[in-house]
Amino acid sequence: MQPILGFLYRDFTIEKTYRFNLLTKALGIFFQITVFYFISKLISDSNYFSFVLIGLMFSRFFQFWLNVFVDNIRQEQYWGTAELIFLSPDNPLKIIFSSISGKFFMLIFELLFFIFLGKFLFRADIFTNLLYLLPFLFIHSLIFAGIGLISGSFIMYFKRGDPVNWLIGISFDLLSGVYFPLKVLPGTLNTLSKILPNTAALNIWRDIFLNNSFPDANKILIHMLWAFVLVIVGIFCFRKSYYWTKMKGELGSY
Repeated sequence: MQPILGFLYRDFTIEKTYRFNLLTKALGIFFQITVFYFISKLISDSNYFSFVLIGLMFSRFFQFWLNVFVDNIRQEQYWGTAELIFLSPDNPLKIIFSSISGKFFMLIFELLFFIFLGKFLFRADIFTNLLYLLPFLFIHSLIFAGIGLISGSFIMYFKRGDPVNWLIGISFDLLSGVYFPLKVLPGTLNTLSKILPNTAALNIWRDIFLNNSFPDANKILIHMLWAFVLVIVGIFCFRKSYYWTKMKGELGSY
């Protein structure tokens, strides 16, 4: 618990110093929603805005987990504190998860801001039964944290990889149906989209927000299996990367 509180205090102190950063994040979300709100006015489908609003929220959630470990590792390397932190008595995995705790709370506030703006300012036709979403926030966090750990492992060892992350993020957004229904994709891409965990996860978010329906037990089990597999793979990759980087004496190099 102590590492979590320490990182929370550090992140809170930093955010308090750079208050303008919070304003720019809020304005960025507002302008992004506004753009798609007016795009929805140009097409005949009146439900498109609600559809894409949930897609934008989900994309923000996925992008967070894809990049947060990478960003934190690079930040500690840049500050020269990576070696000090990772060679502390605590488990490196405990350290890396503790270090993102403050950013995770900020993510939750961002998602709530999406819902507030969409529902009450832009009048999106969505349900706000967040209790349905809570278990899937946990399960999907594990799924995407596994992917993020794999990405962070590459950064720790190779020191570079940002363009790869950008490409993965954009590709997954397009193939999972963030901006448009999957039926418009050509055959091969449509088939590929169905095997991505993002696609099934986003469908669950849309069922909850657009239909106010809780997924059946089979879907829950499938997502729990995805979470188990990806977390195990992510932890394995991180441990190997940490060990190899430590052996090279490059934990703190940037």
